[in-house]
Amino acid sequence: MGITDYRGVLCVNSGTWQAQTAFQKQMNITPTPARAVLLDLQTLNPRILDFN
Repeated sequence: MGITDYRGVLCVNSGTWQAQTAFQKQMNITPTPARAVLLDLQTLNPRILDFN
């Protein structure tokens, strides 16, 4: 999961709710499960909620 600003556009990758899959392990990808992005639409301030 990740949040970035690209040329004035807020980009949010919501991530995943599952643990590492066999394909992710094969591709050497380590996910960050059980996180959600809460975005204040007036200020565009993101907040990360960790449900782990």
